[in-house]
Amino acid sequence: MMNTRSIKIAIVDDHQIVIDGILSLLHNNPLFEVVVSSTSALEMLQLLKLHEVDVLITDIMMPEMSGQDLAKSVRNSFPSIKIFALSMNGQGDIVNEMINESDIVGYVLKNIGKEELSEAICKVAAGGIYFSSPIIDVKPTPIM
Repeated sequence: MMNTRSIKIAIVDDHQIVIDGILSLLHNNPLFEVVVSSTSALEMLQLLKLHEVDVLITDIMMPEMSGQDLAKSVRNSFPSIKIFALSMNGQGDIVNEMINESDIVGYVLKNIGKEELSEAICKVAAGGIYFSSPIIDVKPTPIM
C-alpha cells in the first residue's frame, strides 16, 4: 500500500539537457515531485539542506565531484535519502564500487525510457533496490 504523498526527487547531472529530459518524463505524473535539480554536485549538497528529498538521482561522471563522492556525502549527511545512479556507463567495476562504497540502491542507464524510470523511482522510494537489466548482466572486470 503506497501512501498518497508524492515522492520528492532531486536530480543532479552536469548536463542540463539530461535534467530537462528527466523533468519532461516525470512531468504530469502525480506520483513524483521534482523539488530540486542542479548541474553541480557541490551545489546539490547545499540544496539538500534546504529541501526535503526522498530520492536523489545522480549522474556518475561529473567534473567537480563524482557521483560516487556525492553519494557518500549524501549517505553521511542525509541517511534517509535513497540514492540511485543514472549513467551512460554500465561497467561492472563502477557499478560495484557505487553499491559497495556509496551505498546506492539503484543504478540505471541513460538509455532507459519513461516507464522504467518511473518503476525505478517507485521501487527505491518504497525501500527496494532497482538495477537496469543490462547492469545486472554485467560481470565485474577481472583483475589481471
